Amino acid sequence: MKITFTGKQVDISDRLRAHIDENVSNAVTKYFSDPIGCNVAFSKEGEDFAAEVTVHPA
Repeated sequence: MKITFTGKQVDISDRLRAHIDENVSNAVTKYFSDPIGCNVAFSKEGEDFAAEVTVHPA
């Protein structure tokens, strides 16, 4: 599964990419047997951070 990362006013470090890759892959394969891809978008909203995960199942 290909994971695409997007950061809006946020730098995405290699460590964060590895963490998201591992955890999202485990969660997605739990519900979908062969997903095509996944988009992960990070943004900053005031003092908070938000993450939006969109999965494209097969």
